[in-house]
Amino acid sequence: MSAAPLESYRPRPFGYLGLWQDGDWAFKAYGIHHRQSEAGEPLIDPAVSKAAQRMVHGLLPQAAEGDHYGMGYVVLHQGTAGNWLLMQWWAHTDIRCQILARSEPASPERFEVVTRPLMACVWELVVIDFERRAWVETALTGSANRGAYLDRIMPDGLY
Repeated sequence: MSAAPLESYRPRPFGYLGLWQDGDWAFKAYGIHHRQSEAGEPLIDPAVSKAAQRMVHGLLPQAAEGDHYGMGYVVLHQGTAGNWLLMQWWAHTDIRCQILARSEPASPERFEVVTRPLMACVWELVVIDFERRAWVETALTGSANRGAYLDRIMPDGLY
């Protein structure tokens, strides 16, 4: 068994990219970047963000599985070895569903669905943890409130 050497954890910049809506679907979109951006530079490359939105739109038919609520969140992570797109939505009351996609550094706007048994990295888990708590506190209270869930946004910052 061979594995890459372990590195020290370094916080990365996170930011809210807005609400991505398509028909009855609404996704809170978050960006993560492997490095600090320069002043005035967007957190996520706008072309990569647009490509990710197109990918999410194209994946919606797969997300219509079962009893879903038409809402969730997206994590777009510009990492060191490529871009990662985690499309996640809520179904069956308390199930978080996910489709994972990735683009290579040489073609950052060409996302492809990942079929390997991968879920999320340590930085992406920060958003997943926040969104789990937001779902519990707004939707699993006995009176699901779509607006309250969609309004609960993770603060921008280093995590």
